[in-house]
Order: sequence, then C-alpha cells, then structure tokens
Amino acid sequence: MISQLITGPGRNVTVDVAKGIGIILVVLGHNWIVQHEDGELGRIIYSFHMPLFILISGIYLKETAFFGEFCLHKARSLLKPYLSTVAIMGVLLVIGGVPTTGYLVAALYGTGESFRAGAHWTMEPLWFLPCLFVTFLVTWKIIRISKVFGFSKAGMLLVVVALLAFGTKYLGAFWHVAIPGVGQAELPGEGKGLPGLPFSVDLVVLCSGFMLAGYVLREEIQTMTFNGFRLAVVTILFSGLHYRFDHFIDLNKRYLGSWPIVMLQVILGIYIAISLARLISRYRLPARILGYIGSASLFILLFHQPLQYIATVNLSPHLRSMYGVGLVALLVGISLPLGIFEVAKRHKAIAHFFLPVTCGPEKSSTAKTTKNSI
Repeated sequence: MISQLITGPGRNVTVDVAKGIGIILVVLGHNWIVQHEDGELGRIIYSFHMPLFILISGIYLKETAFFGEFCLHKARSLLKPYLSTVAIMGVLLVIGGVPTTGYLVAALYGTGESFRAGAHWTMEPLWFLPCLFVTFLVTWKIIRISKVFGFSKAGMLLVVVALLAFGTKYLGAFWHVAIPGVGQAELPGEGKGLPGLPFSVDLVVLCSGFMLAGYVLREEIQTMTFNGFRLAVVTILFSGLHYRFDHFIDLNKRYLGSWPIVMLQVILGIYIAISLARLISRYRLPARILGYIGSASLFILLFHQPLQYIATVNLSPHLRSMYGVGLVALLVGISLPLGIFEVAKRHKAIAHFFLPVTCGPEKSSTAKTTKNSI
C-alpha cells in the first residue's frame, strides 16, 4: 500500500523529526507573522532553514544506483509533483480570473521570481523542487568522482568547503543581470533583469555543498547524542550572532550577508535543530507528530502558501488580531496539506501525480527510497 511505502524501513527518527521542524519553519517563514515586519524572527529562520532541508536530503542520498535510474527516481519524486501542481494551479488561476500571461514560461523557467511575475506570488516556493532535483544530480556526480579518486572523509569535507565558498562568491552572478540585445521586459521575472538561471541552476554549486555535507556527515548526524550543555552554548553563540549582526541567507532571492557570519549561523542553526530533534525523538507522541509532518514535507511545500494566503484574506475581516489570523493561517498551511497527503496515499489516481511510486503491494520493495522526496 502507498501508506506503507511512505513510511518505509531504514528511517532515522531524529532526522525525520528535524525535517518536520524544518518544514514548519518554512511555513512560518512565509506567514504574515514573519513577513509583515521583516524582523528578527524572519532573519533567524532564514539563517539556516533551507540549508537544513538540503543537508537532510543529502543524508539519504543513494549514490550506488545507476545514474539513469537515479535521475528517473528523482524526477518522479520532485519534477512530477512540481509539474502536477503547476498544472492544477494554472487551471485554478484561469478559473479565478487571475491574469496568466507568461505562466507557461514562468513554470518552465522555474525560479521564484519567474513565478511571482508570470503566475502568482503564492507559487513562489515551488522554485525549490526543480533546484533540488538538479542539486541531487550534481551531488551524485560529485560523490562518484570523489570515490574514483579515493577521497577520504576529510577530503570530501574539503570539497564541501570549496563548493560553499565558490557558491557563495558567485551567488548573485545571474541575478538581475541584463542580457545584451534582450529587453528586460522580454525576460522572465519582474523586469529587473535575469531572475537567476532556469531551475535555479545558478544555486546548484552552493546547494550541492550543503547536500554533500549531509551525505559525508550522515553517520555522525544519525548517531548524534543529545548534550544539553553543548546545546546551550551553541544557542548562546547563535543568539549572539543575531543580536550583533543582521545577516541571513535567502537562496530564492540570491541574498547572503557576510560569508563567515552566515556560514557560522548555518552550522549553529542546523546543530540546534538536530539537537532539538534528538531530544524530541525520546518522546513518542511529539516525535510521531513531527516525524509525520516531516514525511509530508513535499505536500506542505507544494500547498502551504496558497492555503495560508486564502486563510489570511478570508479571516482578516473577522478577527481583531492579525496575529491570530497568522496563527490560524499557519495551522491551515500545515494541516490541510496533511489532509491532501492522506488522500494521495489512499487514492491511486492522485498518487500517480504526486508520489514517486505506483501504489500496490508489488511495489513495496521500493519503500526505502520513497519517503525521501525532499
């Protein structure tokens, strides 16, 4: 059954809980509570939440499969639900009378700004799926090449540092760049120049650094023990950096503050998230809840922003507190995608569009890889 495939064997509870924490931060980062004032809470979330997600993806990366098989699986896991959502949202926008000029170009280009300009801003988070797809392929190649040359773990970590350094140095190389002979109005985006490369390929070097770090450190992450004193020290350091500096990283908008500060924040923030996940994993109920949310992270990523927007627009005239509206919208942005997730698991027709495997007991041998969509 599809429900069995989603919860396949070989999972690590701490990592699944960390993924649940990560996707909640994604939803919160797009919520009115954070977005309306562009304050410290947003900078804290944006200092590590997307690197956390990419690093977790690297933990379960399987480089032993043939490249063609690997590409096909990742296309089913990431591009299939991406394209399905693009098709559904396109139909809904037409029905709702929203202008869709340039929608197909925006979807095929696949960056956040192309969606904002050619479709609707609530579709902006979809940029992550095609970017993650390309990152998986590039990281797979890097791992295989590193093994051919016999790189040790220390050597692999040096590759990680090189990728992160190179990726951050050229983070904005293709952001709002004018193309000779091409008018800005002819480019996908908001008329400010090139909105990154298609499928956010310009981010792949940096993202591959985070993913490779997860792959190289997968054993240490999965077996990490909780240390309260160390967590307290790291939290103090993390808080001090945010008190002293206003730096963060926004991959979608190709923004990164001071490289040393941001990378330190990323490391500390990821450590805090995984440490808290390790602590929570000791307690069955919260671990099951966050692990379940993590298992549905693909659906939450796909649908949280339109649902939060609808909830905010419809509730704001009726509730006195916008913070109350934001809180309800946050719950809607998490809970309704969980409902869609459950429907997809139980209905073969929907599963074919959003899940990487065909339902049925004969496919249960693929259980190990199905849950790793994001």
